[in-house]
Amino acid sequence: MMFVVAVALLVACLCVRASQTQRESVDARRERSRTRALVFIVALVCVGCRGPTAAESQRAARVLSLPANRAAGQALYSQSCAVCHGADGRGTLATDLRGAATGSPESIVFNLLWGPESMPAFDGWSDQQLADVTDYVRGTIR
Repeated sequence: MMFVVAVALLVACLCVRASQTQRESVDARRERSRTRALVFIVALVCVGCRGPTAAESQRAARVLSLPANRAAGQALYSQSCAVCHGADGRGTLATDLRGAATGSPESIVFNLLWGPESMPAFDGWSDQQLADVTDYVRGTIR
């Protein structure tokens, strides 16, 4: 639904009658271009900003209720995460994870499930794998 709204806003902003464009001053066209860009950015942010679904929240709760194996989490982190986040979590090609230890454990699970920005989603991992990596990041990366 949000995607449809965003597309509708974008189309509405980009539809300009040719007669208006020809009569407008350069300043008016610049102002309208800035307004269109702002509306487009807001629409993109609205589409990208979503909270967890009920199923995702339930899965995160399930993941966080499992006893974690930090050694298994370290192995998964080394295999799948360290290439971008670095062995110490300081971020070589991706986000520095040192602040993740102080954030909510749910946010780590959701980031693993969703794959924000250019990070791949690890939604195919088992709940135990998610628990292990979450525990490793929260307990070791500082």
